[in-house]
Amino acid sequence: TAWNVEYGATGFALGSGITVAVSTDSVNLSGLTAASRYDVYVQADCGTDQSPWIGPLSFVTPFNAPQGVICTTGNPSFVLDDDLESQGGWTGDFGTGNGVWRTNSGSTGSSFYGTGPLGAHSGSGYFFFETSTGGPTSGTIVSPLVDLTTNTGSAELSFFLHAAGATIGTLDVGVATSATGPFTSLFTWTGEYQTQSDPFAPIGIDITSYLGQSIYVGFTYTRGASYTGDLAIDLVRVEACAS
Repeated sequence: TAWNVEYGATGFALGSGITVAVSTDSVNLSGLTAASRYDVYVQADCGTDQSPWIGPLSFVTPFNAPQGVICTTGNPSFVLDDDLESQGGWTGDFGTGNGVWRTNSGSTGSSFYGTGPLGAHSGSGYFFFETSTGGPTSGTIVSPLVDLTTNTGSAELSFFLHAAGATIGTLDVGVATSATGPFTSLFTWTGEYQTQSDPFAPIGIDITSYLGQSIYVGFTYTRGASYTGDLAIDLVRVEACAS
């Protein structure tokens, strides 16, 4: 007797399958894509007799975590290192109402409904998008200028994300050579990723192709259908090699 295991990305046809001994109590699934939802179905296979498929058993793979930079000359250096304690040099759709990005500490106003973090990833402050009724449906915030004109080796953008709530919308992270864009999308996430009490998730994005340029990083959030979609970010960094 054996287990048949079929799996694939949520919303698509199952693309892979393995068969394991019935005594196996854990299975490693290879070739999965980071930050993606997968469905798994399991079936008992006794040769001439198979059970109905059980499933879907669903899970989300982790994001690509920051890897750091590789320097053949110079040393790793943070060109941008912002713990988001205040708005500082950030520009864009900030405010104190709804449908805008806010600076915050502690929990959000809708925390009773299981959305938003309970506090910052580090320090006491963070940025979040307030999704209570009213205001625009999306907003963009833009980092201060990130000067990579003299850096070498490799470069990485990293930040921490908290996406808890029943109606989390879509976050798009992009890079532009102007504070007003257009921004080239480098990372997108839609939907709930963790529970409210879970820690922020670390995310790393390779931006080596932008060495030699001055850039801006934009975070655009398009909210979901209700107030349970407060998404937050913290500790935004750009690391590269400097002599």
